[in-house]
Amino acid sequence: MSQTLNATVTSKISELEEHQDRILDVTFSVDRSQMPVIFEKNMGMVAALNKRICDLRAGLPA
Repeated sequence: MSQTLNATVTSKISELEEHQDRILDVTFSVDRSQMPVIFEKNMGMVAALNKRICDLRAGLPA
């Protein structure tokens, strides 16, 4: 049971990392000086995803 759960969590971490990468790709394709609000919003989402990823990793066995 715990192996299945660990595999599921690992899969979700990968999904979150892919979302994070896509957001970063879009964020850095935007001219920050012309769209500072969007840039800051996207960076906030990246930070939130990173926190979730770290929290999930912390729950996995070493």
